[in-house]
Amino acid sequence: MIFRLVPVLLIEMIARVAGYFVNLFRPGWAYPVERRIRGGYWSLLLSSRKLKVGRGVQFEGSNRIHLGARVRVNDACQLAAGAQGRIAVGADSHLARFTLVAGGGGVTIGERCMISSFVAIYSSKNDLTAEVPALALAVSSPVVLGNDVFVGVGAKILPGVTIGDRAVIGAGAVVVHDVAPGQTVVGLPAKPLPARQN
Repeated sequence: MIFRLVPVLLIEMIARVAGYFVNLFRPGWAYPVERRIRGGYWSLLLSSRKLKVGRGVQFEGSNRIHLGARVRVNDACQLAAGAQGRIAVGADSHLARFTLVAGGGGVTIGERCMISSFVAIYSSKNDLTAEVPALALAVSSPVVLGNDVFVGVGAKILPGVTIGDRAVIGAGAVVVHDVAPGQTVVGLPAKPLPARQN
């Protein structure tokens, strides 16, 4: 594919220059124009449609990353598939600023998911049972988020977790166990909210 020969730095320069000139005539429109230019480039590389990509986004292992149509990836997000991992994000999902998705063990995010800023999703961890923990190899376990999941600011999702459809992860929660569909979890470690008494 010829688009793989175009350096990311060149696309970034084109996006910033276009944003600058658009801002001269239509103040406030620079950022949307930049996101569309970057999104067009990454749409071609990732075989997707209508992506919107912010500044400073990193795709590591882009041949193992699949983004559905109309996915928005905001500034400074990092999607790292690793040497053997994979990352799949469903259509119409949104990853806010400074989100990390470490897909070494496989991460699947459903459709229409809202991932807030500073969220970290990990699918691998060090084997702490090794005799020398510093030399321990990574243990991978896939992470799956269903459709319409909301993840609050600063939440952490650890390897092997499955989150059901329409679940809500509270801000700052650390999810170490599966979350049932429609359930809201908060805290460290994340636990379901108690049922409301009427």
